[in-house]
Amino acid sequence: MPSTKNRITPKKRMYFHSELRQCPHCGTKLKRHHTAWHKYVNTLNGIFDIWNMAYACPNLECPYPGSYFDPPRPMRS
Repeated sequence: MPSTKNRITPKKRMYFHSELRQCPHCGTKLKRHHTAWHKYVNTLNGIFDIWNMAYACPNLECPYPGSYFDPPRPMRS
């Protein structure tokens, strides 16, 4: 049996979502728009599959259409 090309097998998949549930401009519920970034993180506790999801307001009447909302990025020390 041939080996797979990518031998990284994540221990757990984690999704990060925006803290905002509603558009701060019009109050409409935000919809998932795209994946902001996706990474494999290797730690002493195993390999994790990390996804960061970006959201957008679906309301066409919103004063700021096309605005994306994603979770804050982790701070580096």
